[in-house]
Amino acid sequence: MVKKGETAAHDVAATVTVDDEERTIRTPVVAADGEVLAFDFPDAALVLAEERRRFAQARREDERSRGIAAMLPRADPIRSGASMPTSSANASTGRLRTARTKCTMPPST
Repeated sequence: MVKKGETAAHDVAATVTVDDEERTIRTPVVAADGEVLAFDFPDAALVLAEERRRFAQARREDERSRGIAAMLPRADPIRSGASMPTSSANASTGRLRTARTKCTMPPST
């Protein structure tokens, strides 16, 4: 999360949720324009790494295919709903969902 604007933010509580994995960062002040609050989501990172691995594997298999079979459409391995090792929050879709963010700060006086 990046601060934009000229005024400092005081008593900041920023909460971000990715695939039901929630992280909150609290800080007394975010003063500098462009200052970053960095969130870490280890479960979501593992899911993303597995999705990338499966996509790369499917691409390699496609490149090895020749002839008419290579021209036929194939199901997207990421969206096919095939089971893959994911956190329980991702078991139904097998893919990374959109992150939700919430940042609160008291009104300036």
